[in-house]
Amino acid sequence: SNIEIENRNKVEPKVNKCRRNRLSHGELVHFIKLRIPYHRLFQPTPKVSGNVQRIGQNVIRLTMFPSPGSYEPKKAKVLTEMELRRFIDEAPDVAWLDVKVVCIFAIFGACRSHEFPQILTSHITRYDDLYHIEIKDTKNTKPNRFAITEPLLGYVRRYEALRPAQATTDRFFINYRNEKCTVQVIGKHKFYQMPHRIAEFLNLPDLDLYTGHSFRRSSTSLYANTGAIIEAVKRHTGHSSSKFRIIMCNAVLYILLLLCVGLANCEIFSAIEELEQQFSNENLLITALEKFSEKVKDDYVYRKLKKWRIEHSTAEDDITGYITNPLNAFLIIKRSIEDVKLMKSRFPQEAKKFLRDISALQASDVDLLGAVEGMLRLQFFYKLKTKDFANGIIDGDETRSPLSVHDLFVIGQKARAIEGQDYIYFALEYLQLAYEKLQEGLDVDNEVNEKFLIRSLVSTYKTVKNFEKALEMLEELKTKFPGDKTYSQISDSLYDARKNGAKNANVNDPFSDYFEHTGTFSVLKDRILNSQVCRGNISRSTHEISKLHCHYISTNAFSTLARFKVEEVNLEPYIVLFVDVLSDDELQVLKDSSKEKLSRAMATQDEIVTSRRVAQLSWHYQSEDEIFRKLTQRVEDMTALSLETAEPLQTQNYGIGGHYDGHWDCVMKFDTPFHTYGGNRIATVLFYLSDVVKGGGTVFTYLKLHVSPRKGAAIFWHNMTPSGSCDFKTRHSACPVLLGSKWVANKWIREYGNEQKRPCEPGKVSNNADSTIHSITFRITVRAVGDSETSSDVMPSASSEIKAIASTKEEMAFPTSPNT
Repeated sequence: SNIEIENRNKVEPKVNKCRRNRLSHGELVHFIKLRIPYHRLFQPTPKVSGNVQRIGQNVIRLTMFPSPGSYEPKKAKVLTEMELRRFIDEAPDVAWLDVKVVCIFAIFGACRSHEFPQILTSHITRYDDLYHIEIKDTKNTKPNRFAITEPLLGYVRRYEALRPAQATTDRFFINYRNEKCTVQVIGKHKFYQMPHRIAEFLNLPDLDLYTGHSFRRSSTSLYANTGAIIEAVKRHTGHSSSKFRIIMCNAVLYILLLLCVGLANCEIFSAIEELEQQFSNENLLITALEKFSEKVKDDYVYRKLKKWRIEHSTAEDDITGYITNPLNAFLIIKRSIEDVKLMKSRFPQEAKKFLRDISALQASDVDLLGAVEGMLRLQFFYKLKTKDFANGIIDGDETRSPLSVHDLFVIGQKARAIEGQDYIYFALEYLQLAYEKLQEGLDVDNEVNEKFLIRSLVSTYKTVKNFEKALEMLEELKTKFPGDKTYSQISDSLYDARKNGAKNANVNDPFSDYFEHTGTFSVLKDRILNSQVCRGNISRSTHEISKLHCHYISTNAFSTLARFKVEEVNLEPYIVLFVDVLSDDELQVLKDSSKEKLSRAMATQDEIVTSRRVAQLSWHYQSEDEIFRKLTQRVEDMTALSLETAEPLQTQNYGIGGHYDGHWDCVMKFDTPFHTYGGNRIATVLFYLSDVVKGGGTVFTYLKLHVSPRKGAAIFWHNMTPSGSCDFKTRHSACPVLLGSKWVANKWIREYGNEQKRPCEPGKVSNNADSTIHSITFRITVRAVGDSETSSDVMPSASSEIKAIASTKEEMAFPTSPNT
């Protein structure tokens, strides 16, 4: 039969007429058999006229049966994940920041090149740790929605910060050059040329095949890395449509949800419990690596396997002690990510099965970044030297063997990506140390790319405005790698900066006087003071401490029979430590019941995951177990307050450098949800479920007060003044855990139900500027031995208690901790 094939899509250039091809009956039957699975995809509309069958638009394309000399379109090449990572890491920001940001939008949003000019600043919703983008003007009716997260979010923020105030356009992408943005927008042709420029920078072959379409194809290929079968994606959804984007995003989110439910939380770095699970996964990683080593029979893989086995056997003697060392915790995560990438880059074909076998066992880049940030936080808070850390020394104790050159390099690179914490100087120290060890020949396996390392040093020295050192490293780069284009791209700007008298930064010991003089650091004084109290550099006078006492208390008839041991911690506001209020069995039950429910802790009532709070928590209601009901009653006995509207018990486990920045438990504004559900947090009881080897204390910054965790004890304080306002003196924080595992549980007591037990006293507050800081009355009755009277409505003040303690000192005394 005659089949007329309409070329409505103009596959051949400048062809508008129809083409007639004569097919035999056998060929037609063969085509139908082959193309049945694709029938719906082409949406046929057959029409019959006489003995001529006309098959409608898009049924058979000329590319299926090409005639001699027909046009064959060239597919744009894909920028792989490794290539994009190389470009973002290696390309200097001074010349490439705008292109990096475009790449990041392409990766997260699978954007077409023509969508970039449509992105407006109003399309971006900015959160603490992510940007949410919604592009409304797309090829399809549905908008393109996606989010950009750390560590790549830092590049987007830096680019956005350079936007000139006089810019009249709402377009997000504007021209960038030499660390400055102009008011002109980036045109669509410039976007189209960017993949070509990236390929040229990376010295990739077939430069002409890198076009604007490469953005879209590269983004789709990255989706495939999440587990999608790319052939099926192309066949059934059309990888260039927004439909694919929506389907894949939903599928990936669902998979991540299942993984999170199974593992309790996806952020391994934020809790020691999750690190223990990752460590147990390493047994399977080692098994997979053994099989891979037998397959490739390579000395490098064998040495890597041997190193993993040694680390694992060392840890088995004391798994908890090994994991709670921040250096070891970092290496557990790093081995499953960066070390695996090294083998993938060396054996791209042979490693495919190995990568499939371990994909479910690997940590994530977010975990690695969080682990590095936790280590740097420890250095920041406790003034630990980088060289000591690199040699396995923590706070003067040798805790493990020295880190490798590649370990130092990874820490330096990740530290550069951390935004808002002023860790760039730490990044510089780690990169410089890696370079020094590289020159000493200590990188025996050639795991670190020297050219990449020098580029990173040039960029980092430039960031801290040490232009002299940046030029020195740039000359080193030119000498060792004369063909590298970095020199020609940024040398002029560096020489100009030095010529114009730009101040060189002192990076020999950037943190030597940090806590006395903030220098170039943009860190709040509150955080500096907090770190001083955590280290014990600021403490109270002997006169203040001499006023504190230890005693027994009871608040009702029952607690008279089993009085509570109390150590006074502070008098104004009144803060006490209840000693031995939890048994070992109760402590174990609390921890065991929490392990299966841990999830990443949020900061503030907005429920935002942030580096201000690094821990995992779980909530427990009285109905879950008898122990939670008993604990609620015990808190009532301890505090003489009603827990009718109190929050459920919250348990927390802290991870690498786990901490909680300074905060108040009460809220300042009346129009918050707190006043809808039980009122404000009037008081806090914090239980210590474990001892901590080093760090992890609770500090009240403005009181210069440091309380070390003590297993089985609980610290109690009122968050509000007698007038009902927040007591600013109760601002407190959890110091980073340096060594060990920290478990705590807290009970927040609300206002409603305590109107009679702690009535409001308006006269306690004055109207001057300093009136926000007031002492709080601790309303429990101090009982002498044999006193059986019930507590009255009018309870003694803290000063009355001290007098009562003094009068019955011998009867109330009990052994106290040497730390008291």
